[in-house]
Amino acid sequence: MFGVRPLQQYLIAFPNGKLQALGIAWDARPRRAGGQRWFHLYPDAEITHTDPLHWTGRSQNWNYACAACHTTNLQRNYDLATDSYATTWSEIDVSCAACHGPGSKHVAWADARKAGSRAIDDATEGLLARFRGAGSGEWEIADPSKGSARWTWPPRSRVELDTCAQCHARRRLITTRHESGQPFLDGHVPALLDDRLYDHFKVVRNFLHDYDASSPSGCVEKTTNEFYQINEAVPVPKIDRVESELISQGPLTELQQANYDVLSRRLDAILASHPVCRGDGNNDRVVNWRDLLNWAVFAAPDQGESSWYDIDLDGRTDWTDFQIILDNLGTRCER
Repeated sequence: MFGVRPLQQYLIAFPNGKLQALGIAWDARPRRAGGQRWFHLYPDAEITHTDPLHWTGRSQNWNYACAACHTTNLQRNYDLATDSYATTWSEIDVSCAACHGPGSKHVAWADARKAGSRAIDDATEGLLARFRGAGSGEWEIADPSKGSARWTWPPRSRVELDTCAQCHARRRLITTRHESGQPFLDGHVPALLDDRLYDHFKVVRNFLHDYDASSPSGCVEKTTNEFYQINEAVPVPKIDRVESELISQGPLTELQQANYDVLSRRLDAILASHPVCRGDGNNDRVVNWRDLLNWAVFAAPDQGESSWYDIDLDGRTDWTDFQIILDNLGTRCER
C-alpha cells in the first residue's frame, strides 16, 4: 500500500524488484466526506493491456514514475542488463529532509546553538535548502468573483523554485547525485514545448448545473467536453476559440481521435484523484475561515443567488450553505 490519506493506492510486486501501481484506490476519508469506498482511476475508460496507462506498463511502474517524488532519499538502483530494480529509500513519505536536505546537519546546528556556539552556517540553520518563513507571504484571492489566486509580496526565492521544480515540473534527470539546495538545472532538463512531446491538442471538460423541474433538487449536472488542436509556435497562433472546436465540426480524424482518447483518460485520472471537498468554495482544498468570509460576500443582500458558495446547489447562497461550511470547518482535502 502507498499513501495514508486521503487516498491509498496499492502496489503489486512484480519480478525483478518492480512495483506496479494498481488501477483502483481506496478513499480513506470519513464516510461523511464521501470516503470509505473503492474507486477506479479511469472509471469511464477501457484500459487494455496494450494501453500505456495499463497498470502493468512502464507508465505505472512505481520505481520509475512515482517513487522519487513520494519518498525521501530514493535510490532507484536500476540495472539495465537485467532490467531490474533494487530500489531503496530512507522514508516512505515526503519528510522534511526530502526538500531541506539531511536532518543531521540541522540537528548539529541546533546542538551547537544549545551549547552557546554561533555556527558558521547560522543563516541556513544547517539546512541545504532554507526557505523563507511562513509569514513572509501567502496566497490570497484577489477577486472572489473570479477565484484566481495571487502570491503576495515578496517574490518567491530562487531556492524555492529550484527545490519545488524537481517534482512540480515536467523534466528528466541527468544525474543521480543531485542534492537539495543545488540549482534545478544542474540535475534536470526541463521539457520544452516541442512537437516530440506535445501533440498540440487540448481537452476542456465543462461541468454545468441546469434547472430541471423533474429532479428532486431542481438541478441536474451536465458534463460536456470540448476538443481543440492548438499551436502557439507559429506566426498566427492556433488557440482554443469557439470556431475551432473539433467535436462540433463532425467526425474526428484518426490522429485527432487517438489524441482525444488519451487526453480524456488522463483527465479522468486527474479528476478521480481530486476528491470532492464539501464546503470548500474557493477550491484551495481546505475548509477554513476564508470560505466563511467569501460566503458572506456572495450571500450579501444584493447578491445571494447561485455562486461558488451555493454548496447545496439550490440556486441560493444562504444560511444552509453557511452551515455546511461550519460542519466541515477544518477539513483538509489533500490531493
